[in-house]
Amino acid sequence: MTSISWMSRIVADAEFSGLHGCPAVGGYGALVSVNFSVKNWDLDKPAPQVELAHAPIKTNGNRLVGFAVPETVIPFTAGRYAQSIGTLFQLVLSNSAIEELERIRNGGDIALTLGLRGLVTCAGDAQRIHDDVTCRINQSEWLKFLDVCGYGPTLLFEIPLPLDAAVPVTNAQKELSRARQHLLQGHYQEVVAACRLVLESLTEQLQEGEELESAKKLRGDDRNAMTTLQRELMIRQAAINYAHVAHHPNGSTDPLFDRSNAIMLLGIAASLVANGLRRSGPV
Repeated sequence: MTSISWMSRIVADAEFSGLHGCPAVGGYGALVSVNFSVKNWDLDKPAPQVELAHAPIKTNGNRLVGFAVPETVIPFTAGRYAQSIGTLFQLVLSNSAIEELERIRNGGDIALTLGLRGLVTCAGDAQRIHDDVTCRINQSEWLKFLDVCGYGPTLLFEIPLPLDAAVPVTNAQKELSRARQHLLQGHYQEVVAACRLVLESLTEQLQEGEELESAKKLRGDDRNAMTTLQRELMIRQAAINYAHVAHHPNGSTDPLFDRSNAIMLLGIAASLVANGLRRSGPV
């Protein structure tokens, strides 16, 4: 908890109370909620007034994320009675900023620092506010924030979905959605395993098993004769082979898959699903 003081007397305590998401044009809207516990003030003395400025938000490593704008410059006025006042600080994050925070979070919780900046004025005098509020955000709160601000749909390639509500989403699409959720939760081994199921389901759904076997033979005998489709199927098969160890880790000398591996394969799987469903016509 951080205190705002005037002449060594506490005016209010400030504490992080939540992170909320909101849609934003060209980025992702973040609303950082700070609660001010305002102390009572003697009426026979001039009451100080707090004026907030833009608040720098930084990572634990002291890297600047951006500047959050307070929804109101003067969040409260001290008076006879103590009171609790909530204020929102608004910030728009770019996709690259979210991606970097995701890398730092690495599937777990995340802590940010909001710098309270501004002035406390009283009876013509003023002193600066220069205090920090620690914002500890657990995994579930962060995932909810990502969902509300619309982060998910732009993470992957666009995947065709059924236009008719009566038509079920395919197994490949379901597994792809599951893989994405694993990524957000930091379960990278599970991401790779789910991607293998995505690609195997796609081959089965599009009934391309025989074409895949033909591609395998040509690859060994006359790869120059391979069609574009057959080459695409070999890419799909290579990705399946890459993910094989995620289902059978015992006996492998490689370390477990990390975030970079998971993102790579998820991007490949998403692209192959999008292209395969596009080629097959209306879902």
